[in-house]
Amino acid sequence: MKLSPRQARATAELGFVFLYPLVANYRSMYAAAVEPTSPSFAGGFGHWVHHRAVSERQSSTESAHLTTLWSTAWIDIRHEPCVLILPAVATRSAHLFDLWGFGDDVSGLGWGGAPVLIATDGWRGALPPRLSRSVRVETGVVRCDDRVRPSGPVDLEAARNFQRRYRLEPLSMWQGRSPTTAPKCAAWEPVERDSLITMGFWSLASFALSLTHPHRDDRQLLDRVAEIGVVAGERWDPARFDSDVRDAIADGMDAAVTELMRAADSVEKPVPSSRAELEHDYFARALAALAAPDAVGIT
Repeated sequence: MKLSPRQARATAELGFVFLYPLVANYRSMYAAAVEPTSPSFAGGFGHWVHHRAVSERQSSTESAHLTTLWSTAWIDIRHEPCVLILPAVATRSAHLFDLWGFGDDVSGLGWGGAPVLIATDGWRGALPPRLSRSVRVETGVVRCDDRVRPSGPVDLEAARNFQRRYRLEPLSMWQGRSPTTAPKCAAWEPVERDSLITMGFWSLASFALSLTHPHRDDRQLLDRVAEIGVVAGERWDPARFDSDVRDAIADGMDAAVTELMRAADSVEKPVPSSRAELEHDYFARALAALAAPDAVGIT
């Protein structure tokens, strides 16, 4: 059935809201872990970046009220799981975020030196011996954020020492085996500067969907965006549509952006939420991604 401009506009508006968290997080991942010329490049996958600065207005010797130290790492688990080991710290907050922006509070997992397995929903292996805990995620790339709040100058130095002991290892390496041979993958989809507000958004969405394990709750929307050519792993081709349909898709994007930006003015700092908590509230998911600390914005 041929898509009418009216249908295309409605689908694009809905699809942009649905896919915005995925594309925004892919863009952040690309800058931090894939593109070495990016100002945000953090060393690639599996590389911890530790931020150790205290408050700009206070030195560690002037006050015990220090800002939170934080560490972050992007993890590629498309081909095999990863093992995470962090030392025990009582004043810690830690989360895993998938590309949809869903956050799993893992503050109590792996933080006492006990390793924890991070795997995709599609991984069919058994939990190996010596690993008693695992976290399953919906996408083949995840970000781990760790926050430690020192209570004073002495604790600050201890926390910095803890940061040096953070470990991320592919499961094969942790088991002392040869690395798993990764199948050949498509090259990463390049991210242009304005890709969140141009038709390039749909190209990024199509590629980023290939990094996900489709959830049954999203099936209806995945089928809907396929009507405007957004299909996991397939090249999005605007030339397949008549000009009036392309214009309608652009109009739908503009409407979604306007609605999100209007609502974002009243959004406070987001609290990491799981799929179970957000359920089918795709607008709330998009707002959470837009309000995230490292969000790049859509204007």
